[in-house]
Amino acid sequence: MSDERGFTLVEVLVAFFLLMVGMAGTALMLNTANATTAGTKAREQGIALQREVVEAARSIPYDQLTPASVVPAVQAKPGLATTSGDTSWKVPRGGVTYTLTMGACSVDDPSDGTGAHDPASFCAAGATATTPAECRQLLSLVASGQAFDTSGDAALDVGNCGVDLNADGTVDNLVEASVAASLLSPPSATLDPMPDDYKRVVTLVTWDRGTGGRYALQSTTVPNPGSASGVAIIDLIRTNPAGTGQIGPDTTSVSFSARTSRPAAAVTWSLNGASQNGTGSGIDWGWNWSLGTVDAGVLDGSYLVGAKAFDANGVSGATRSTTVVLNRRVSKAPANFVAGRNGDAVEFEWTSNQERDIEGYRVYQELADGTKTLACAQTRATSCRQSPAPTDLTLSYHVVALDKDAAGNLRPGDLSPSRAVTAMAVPPEPPSGLTATLVDGATTLNWTRSPSAEVEFYRIYRDGQTYGDRYDRVAGTESSYTDPRTDGASHTYWVTAVNAQLGESTMAGPVTR
Repeated sequence: MSDERGFTLVEVLVAFFLLMVGMAGTALMLNTANATTAGTKAREQGIALQREVVEAARSIPYDQLTPASVVPAVQAKPGLATTSGDTSWKVPRGGVTYTLTMGACSVDDPSDGTGAHDPASFCAAGATATTPAECRQLLSLVASGQAFDTSGDAALDVGNCGVDLNADGTVDNLVEASVAASLLSPPSATLDPMPDDYKRVVTLVTWDRGTGGRYALQSTTVPNPGSASGVAIIDLIRTNPAGTGQIGPDTTSVSFSARTSRPAAAVTWSLNGASQNGTGSGIDWGWNWSLGTVDAGVLDGSYLVGAKAFDANGVSGATRSTTVVLNRRVSKAPANFVAGRNGDAVEFEWTSNQERDIEGYRVYQELADGTKTLACAQTRATSCRQSPAPTDLTLSYHVVALDKDAAGNLRPGDLSPSRAVTAMAVPPEPPSGLTATLVDGATTLNWTRSPSAEVEFYRIYRDGQTYGDRYDRVAGTESSYTDPRTDGASHTYWVTAVNAQLGESTMAGPVTR
């Protein structure tokens, strides 16, 4: 009889262990790559939003760029209105909510002397003296909710770094009236009859996704068109299609013409702040904005198109801008639609649409006869729930994004592929050993991962255990989470494990820090 050969139990266990180590490393690498990609996308969107806000400020008449009026004037521009229920200024873009602050003040250039200042409208720090390093340190304190001294020179840093102390959307300590007189530079001996030489506009955009410094800070200037020596844009017109109406589905490019106050050496045009070269000579210039196809080109929404002229020395004068609204198709189907049972409810999640004109989302249940009934009413969030769940063993759902037609009527877009929801499977087991530590104003949670094999992510609850208390999430390969937005207060946390079908474990916790 031949010998029976094979692997011993020890060999099998060693091979299994090596396989699991390799799989864990691969999963960690993929999770890190996904987090890096999400952080990069959030930063790109934040910088683009800041450019859009700056260009919106440049389009406002010079005499309306005041500390009290600049924020309402920019918020009135299409796509820049706040969605916050409180006084802060929040704008959603691509699934990320950005917090904005803006301030404007007048600057008296000392090169031609200084004149009498209105302390409520002139910049306390002139053109600015705070270094990027100082702003990084100050903004890190603000992000972590730590208190900091706003007396002395730090009062000027608040305005220079775009800090909004009272969450009203306007930069604080930007003008002379808001700081101590001892911090202001002494007036020049030469009296300037026109001290308002240019406006300084400070913008700060912050977000809570990704790693590193999650903010974009910019200080820009707008020359006084009555005293600036540069070439000014005196007219900016959309020539094809002409007029100011919405751009419809048959348009694949938009043409513009610009006229300058005197012959210019160059004219640039900008799309949401990103500059490109125009063509022409003398005082007549123009350019063409290619939109591409309806399905694969520039997405629908509001865009700010601006123009700036330069003389032979590179000096520019007053700019002009105009808003262009693209409405070439119904909204695209939301991506990554997931549906599943969680207790006595059916829950839904999807990825935010990239179009700029989305008014919200709806989820529909498809019945056996093909008709559709509303499962979730209009929501701007990218998740919702149907509670209680229907009694049918198998359910089918779609999600749709909403925009408005040319007449301003709400309309649904393309339906997502259907998602079948069957009877609830066994949810994952919960994580264990939840702890919380407080370091430098940020709370870090640690736990032992769920023993269940199919954990898609861990869900963080803060200060409550209901659907509305869901606070954040991390990948299923993670075993820790840091909350930097504690605002210096104590909070209570719970953690659950969630699978790909949105089945959720019982809660680990509470822990309080």
